[in-house]
Amino acid sequence: MKEILEDIDLMIAKHRDKKRFQLKDKREVQIDTSFGPIIIKRNYYRDCLENRYLCLLDRYLQFDGAKGFSPLLEEWALELAATGPSYRHAVKQLESLLGYKVMSHEALRQHLLQTEVDVKKKKLAPRVLFIEVDGLYTKRQGDKKRRKELKIAAVHEGWEKNGKRVKLLHKRHYLHLGKESFWEGFKAFLETNYDYDATQTKLIINGDGASWITACQDHFRENCFYV
Repeated sequence: MKEILEDIDLMIAKHRDKKRFQLKDKREVQIDTSFGPIIIKRNYYRDCLENRYLCLLDRYLQFDGAKGFSPLLEEWALELAATGPSYRHAVKQLESLLGYKVMSHEALRQHLLQTEVDVKKKKLAPRVLFIEVDGLYTKRQGDKKRRKELKIAAVHEGWEKNGKRVKLLHKRHYLHLGKESFWEGFKAFLETNYDYDATQTKLIINGDGASWITACQDHFRENCFYV
C-alpha cells in the first residue's frame, strides 16, 4: 500500500498544473488503515491560485492528513459510534476487528462531534439490499495457536459508475458480537438502521458455503436470494 500510494503521488506530480501547483518539499504522514498504520512521504505544494499549501495526494484520496485515519476507517468508526451503545464499545469493536487500537474513545467522541451524523432518523429501506458476508480469522493476543472468527457483513444499495470508477451506494457494516445467531443479530441491525419490512425488501446475499452463511435461506426464506 505504501508503494502504491507513493506511485500515485508521483503520477499526480507528473500530470499536475505546474504553473498553479509549485512543489515545495515532501511531508511525512501516518495513516491508520483497516490493516494497520502505514507511513508515507508525499509531495507538498503551494497553490499559487488560492495562495495555500496542500498535499495533492491527500485531496485525491479524500484524506484529511490531520485526522490520521483513512476514509474507510473513519466511516467504520463513525458508524459504530452512531449506532452503538457507547464510544468505548465502538473502539473495542474496531480493536477486535482489526487487531490493534486505532483511537481512544475520547478521540472518537471529539471527531463525531465535528461530523454531521443523524443518528435518530432511520434510513428508509430500499426494495433491494445487497449484503456481502464473510468470516475473518484473527489471532488472539498472546496466543499464537488460538484464532477467533469474526463474522462480518457489508450492506449497500447498489452502485453507480463515475468514469472507470464504481462506487457502492450508502454502504454500512455489521460486526456480529451478540450471543444470538448471526442472522438474528443481522435482522436486528436492519430494523435498527432501516425502516425494514421483510415483506417489502429483498435481500441479495453473497458469501461462501459456510453453514452459518447459507443459513440465511432458512432465516429469510423467499425474501432472500443467496449467491
